[in-house]
Amino acid sequence: MAVAVVAAAMVVLVTGGVAAAKGGTIGGTGSQYLLNDAFTGDATRVLVYGDPEDEVYWADWDGDGVDTPTVRRGNSFFVKNDLGSGVADTVFLYGDPGDVVLAGDWDGDGDDTLAVRRGNTYHVKNSISTGVADAVIAYGDPGDAVLVGDWDGDDTDTLAVRRGNSYFVKNSISTGVADAVFVYGDPGDVVLVGHWAISLGADSLMVRRGNTYYVRNSLTSGVADNVFQYGNPSDTAFVGDWDGNGVDTMGVRRPIDPGDELDCGDFANQAAAQAYFTYHLPYYGDVARLDADGDLIACET
Repeated sequence: MAVAVVAAAMVVLVTGGVAAAKGGTIGGTGSQYLLNDAFTGDATRVLVYGDPEDEVYWADWDGDGVDTPTVRRGNSFFVKNDLGSGVADTVFLYGDPGDVVLAGDWDGDGDDTLAVRRGNTYHVKNSISTGVADAVIAYGDPGDAVLVGDWDGDDTDTLAVRRGNSYFVKNSISTGVADAVFVYGDPGDVVLVGHWAISLGADSLMVRRGNTYYVRNSLTSGVADNVFQYGNPSDTAFVGDWDGNGVDTMGVRRPIDPGDELDCGDFANQAAAQAYFTYHLPYYGDVARLDADGDLIACET
């Protein structure tokens, strides 16, 4: 399953860091990923992949049941098929550098692949390879927010468009009207999409508030079925199946801890020191001790 930033409707959300759900790029910066195989406790695995500013997608690219990262640079995609650091296992080209890209299992074969979105037209590729689309469909309007999920439990990811707090769900990769329409929650809510328990038949939603997550096990109104905390409020959060057990759990993206080896004299000017201080502060505090008086201004003269 894949992950991406979406805005959806469930319960009112207090804004925190970036949240990501299946579909598109996870957002954020940093090349370190902290993954947890459960909904509680510390990260069970940590890996480093790509560069801090890379556009990153997480999905099951080889059908082994484990979600892994792919880095996008322009229209080149660098696919990693395991949760270890190192070079890409596969590199391919698809679409144009400016395209919006979504990831999902569009044909139900167990492998996640890409779809390029241009307005309300989707160019779907059913293999991790260079070449033309295997299917082209139109759905929704060009300005719609789009979610990706297995909404009916048939092991195929399809699209849902969001307009306010109304959701128009399509259960096949085809042009046409929605198969289901529902109204839910508040238009400003931010959620993640995933498969939260083996017993569940389809994907559903999770609300994030700071570093607290409220899991709902069905696409229905009601209170959370599970509540847990993970990471920091400023973290870029995303979801995936890290151990191949069929359940999506949490991951966060952060910069690597830089340590305390730098001081003010190592920066070209105050602006450079401030940028360094501001970037690392939410994750590690004033790790280089650049803010001597605690006023959030680094390396004052």
